[in-house]
Amino acid sequence: MAFQFLDHREFIEMRLYGDISGASEPAIDWLDGVSACGRLLIDGWDVAAITADVLWMAAVVDRARAFGPFWTAVCAPGDLVFGVLRQVSAYRRHDAQDVNFFRERPAAEDWLRSREGLPAA
Repeated sequence: MAFQFLDHREFIEMRLYGDISGASEPAIDWLDGVSACGRLLIDGWDVAAITADVLWMAAVVDRARAFGPFWTAVCAPGDLVFGVLRQVSAYRRHDAQDVNFFRERPAAEDWLRSREGLPAA
């Protein structure tokens, strides 16, 4: 998976780009950082293709949640990325009340900033 993490102080951004292939997973220190921050923005604007298995991606999300609960805003303008990431959310072990999907980044950031506390664990 082609990605990079950016720390925006108010939230951690996971920027996806290129082909989401399942070739690599986020480092543990970033997963711990997301939990400590309590807010994650997944930016799928620059995704060219998705070849990773949806269940594998859901398992990655579940491993991240094992570090603690956090709010997630997913920003994806294209139908393919938007739809696949919604499928990932549906296959998670946890209730999807802590995630929301957006077509525009400003709306995703505003939603993240409006979250108070942490979602239920």
